[in-house]
Amino acid sequence: MMIATKEDTELVQKLVKETFGANIDCNWNKTPSECVNWWFKNSKSTRNLNIMNCKNIDECIKNVEWSKKIVTIDCDPKDFNEKYVEEFHKAKETNEKILLIVKTQFDACTGESFNRYSDDNHPAPKTIRTVLFVNSLEKWSPAQISRIPSYFTK
Repeated sequence: MMIATKEDTELVQKLVKETFGANIDCNWNKTPSECVNWWFKNSKSTRNLNIMNCKNIDECIKNVEWSKKIVTIDCDPKDFNEKYVEEFHKAKETNEKILLIVKTQFDACTGESFNRYSDDNHPAPKTIRTVLFVNSLEKWSPAQISRIPSYFTK
């Protein structure tokens, strides 16, 4: 695994401040729930987020402020596409703020249909957001990596 240098970290912090504004908090040493809350408060670019290195997903989720209506998807990877699409459409029908939590460790093939839903051009309602807890991006496709920002938490 590569470790970011001080120069790498400073460059990323500079780019984030340029993107989100000069007053943005660039404290990268955040807990998983702090990462989720920060992203949903500050990002206008995507509805999805991946959290890596989360040691207690349930504890993280109970501290997410965006919505307390949570649907967890934790299934066999081969069933992920079908399960995600099903839960997404159920959430869409409610017209309420719903947080889809994905615990399934999918790869490029088993998560293929998620690409459509993770694209910012997908006409998904603003009432649905997805937080993934996939710990390795090694088997993700370039499309998945580019569409879903990932935080490696402390």
